[in-house]
Amino acid sequence: MRIDHENTLLQYLSSGINLFVGAGFSTEAKNKDGLPLPVAGQLLDEIINYFNFQEYNSLDLSQLSTILESTQKNEFFNFLKNRFSVYEYNPLYQSLLTANIKSIITTNIDNLWFHVIKSDDNFYLNDITISGPSYQDRSAVDYIPLHGCVHHNPLDFVFTDLNIAASFSSDPDKWHFLTERIQRTPTIFWGYSLKDAGVLQSLHSATINYREHKDKWIVLRNNDNASISFFESLGFKIIISETLEFLEYIQDKDLKIYKNPPSFSTKKIFPEYSIPELSEISVRSIESFYSGFPPEWCDIFTGDLHKISYYNEIVDSIYSKKHTIVIGIPVCGKTTLMMQVAYAINHDGHKLVCNSLTFAQAKFIVKKLNGERALIFVDNFSDDREIIKVFYNEPNIQFVAFDRSYFFDQISYKIDRKKTNILEISELQDSDINELYENIPPSIRKHKLFFPDMTDRTKPSVFELIEKNSSNANIYRRFKSVISELRNRSQILYQLLLMCCYVHKCRTPVSYDMVYGFLRDHITDYQDVYNKINSLGKLIKELSSQLVDLENQDYYLPRSSFLSEVLLTIASPSDLKEMLILFHANLSSFRICRYYIFKKRAYDAELIGKAFIDWKQGIEFYNTANQRDESPYLKQQCALYLMHKKRFKESFSWIDRALMQSDFNIPSIKNSHAIILFRANIDHPHDSSARVSLTKSMDILKECYRSDKRKTYHALVYSDHAIQFAEFFDDNLSREYLINAKKWLSEEFKKFSWNRNCKRMLNRLDIKLSMEQTDGIN
Repeated sequence: MRIDHENTLLQYLSSGINLFVGAGFSTEAKNKDGLPLPVAGQLLDEIINYFNFQEYNSLDLSQLSTILESTQKNEFFNFLKNRFSVYEYNPLYQSLLTANIKSIITTNIDNLWFHVIKSDDNFYLNDITISGPSYQDRSAVDYIPLHGCVHHNPLDFVFTDLNIAASFSSDPDKWHFLTERIQRTPTIFWGYSLKDAGVLQSLHSATINYREHKDKWIVLRNNDNASISFFESLGFKIIISETLEFLEYIQDKDLKIYKNPPSFSTKKIFPEYSIPELSEISVRSIESFYSGFPPEWCDIFTGDLHKISYYNEIVDSIYSKKHTIVIGIPVCGKTTLMMQVAYAINHDGHKLVCNSLTFAQAKFIVKKLNGERALIFVDNFSDDREIIKVFYNEPNIQFVAFDRSYFFDQISYKIDRKKTNILEISELQDSDINELYENIPPSIRKHKLFFPDMTDRTKPSVFELIEKNSSNANIYRRFKSVISELRNRSQILYQLLLMCCYVHKCRTPVSYDMVYGFLRDHITDYQDVYNKINSLGKLIKELSSQLVDLENQDYYLPRSSFLSEVLLTIASPSDLKEMLILFHANLSSFRICRYYIFKKRAYDAELIGKAFIDWKQGIEFYNTANQRDESPYLKQQCALYLMHKKRFKESFSWIDRALMQSDFNIPSIKNSHAIILFRANIDHPHDSSARVSLTKSMDILKECYRSDKRKTYHALVYSDHAIQFAEFFDDNLSREYLINAKKWLSEEFKKFSWNRNCKRMLNRLDIKLSMEQTDGIN
């Protein structure tokens, strides 16, 4: 048996689902003669034999029915009534009563469902062709027999055309009513095959102006690739199963229909974390999203954004009852997916959408929930690793966390894999590429689909594809001109914008106090601060109350994380240096919101390396910073900065101070020591003392791997160094390093199959080992 997105299906079987059934569904029922109810091919043979119509055996069922209706209608309809009146049925059909069935839509004319429903005192079948749809009645199951039913009097079967669209030609609203049911509630199509394609194609979203259906599955008997591909192209998820097998599957599941709703509305308890109402959001053109700007709730509410395939994987993971972590490269669609899933998913408790929570905020959420169920979406969750521990300990909370792969790698060892599903979403799947292109508004979409230039046959991300195919999406080019204009107009405003981007990169907001301190030499009063902030227009935005208490002062962020990084990337080294010196000279740690998070990234060697081209000025910056923050991590970053500048003597001095301050007990610092030792000597392979240092470096990395929980990180560095070592030394030790690296990294990749860096490094190792083997043979 195959069931696509099984957890999602089970959730809908409990929360509410339609059944759309055809002839193959009723094959486990029999009439009074003990004959199983037939499917179309069997029925055609029986009609030919019963009416002695052998000369018409070239006709299909619809054509033969047309002749019989016009010549022997009463006898034909009585034959059908006798043949499809159920006398006995497999009791496994009653297992369907454990599901929360909203509607039963059928192209069958049998009365199987009347027998099944009658066996349960909690429900009754409401035939809408007689009574109309049910109204506020939980006991009613709406029954929609599209081709008539043997229960009806007088008999009136729509049997002359199996194309469902034809049966609606005289009553178009009946067709609209049906499609609205499929748009409103998930549906299982059961008992159809490729021969019934006309029935299902007539319900495809393309026939209803592309209004989106809810999730839909089709039960197929055979694992036939052609049928599967066809139905997947119509938007179906696939179930491969015989009818009896699927009934047994449902019987074995402990489905629970009714759930207790929260005692208070989410909006009332968590106004800052609740999904906004339609009336509360501002509206903008969808072109803004496809021009490189971050998603807003109005984009989600319209439904105009394509839901990439990972959407279904995230939903299915949530319905598995495990926690979910979604990771990927920058601007691959993580935040968009978070908002799409949060908005659309059914949940019987509170739904909260948060950004960059702190430990204290997480504890406060737990307190306010007071044991009520909650599904909590958290963007940038790695900022404070303790929030995961808080949520793991609360059985009423299920979290769905999003962040960049790099930041997640740093805390992945803290994740309980038994309780958590991890999804990597960086690369688009093939099925998404054309859909995403088609969803770009025609006014800005390029005339044909262009594929981004990718390395190693990797697939593009969402942004990479949009960037290549939208005439407006070159955000680097557009903002370079904006920044140039701003810089020419006011250097201090430009510095303020860079400061906001820098602080945002450090995962914390900018407060009014921080702006005041930063600009103290360029302002006259408090109102002047607001004037300068307002002068930046939409490049920055005022923060909602999620991260901090807004009662005391205002807080600000750049309009998106990506914009922040773009501006820091295109800024000149001299401008970055000026901003950093001014920031750290004017602002005490007392002013900086969430300083314990800020300082983790504030002295990053890569950023400081770009700003301070002159290594002596860089050391001066780190020395000044070290007077305020004497942590070993700052010294570690200074050592890495100096390593990149090829100042190895000075680099060793700083890393030695970091090692001593940490009592040689912090594996990440020991790892940096090994990296510096390796980089200082790899360019001098024929120096005997250099080889000794390289070997010592590899031994340190081996110790880090064996003693630290962050094994993936150490295995990756060890592997990279093993490959470089093998470039210069062709001996047993070199091969030992490569074999160790392959063994360790393979073990890590088995545990963390989502890790793209592991996959790439394993490919590099395989290539190097195969070359070593070839050289050995030669």
